[in-house]
Amino acid sequence: MISCERPDTARDYLEKHPSALSFLIDTDREVTRAWGVFQRFSFGAFRVAKTSSFLVDACGFVRAVHVGKSPIDVLPVETITSLLEEIEREGKRQRG
Repeated sequence: MISCERPDTARDYLEKHPSALSFLIDTDREVTRAWGVFQRFSFGAFRVAKTSSFLVDACGFVRAVHVGKSPIDVLPVETITSLLEEIEREGKRQRG
């Protein structure tokens, strides 16, 4: 997960919504710019990332990309779970 929020704001969010995912605080917006999801203005905010999901496998290959059209346009958890299961099956086939 990547957040453009201030560290204290992100910490407060994670305390209320724990996650097993890694969390990166991108206060200087370098990562959001590099991945092409930085936007100057959005729904009363500025210098934020578009709502987006990138699934990157253990080898560093981008397996899925979803860039939302609005803050509520997110990749469904079921889709992410399905993609993760597919990647795991592929890994097992490759290992024999």
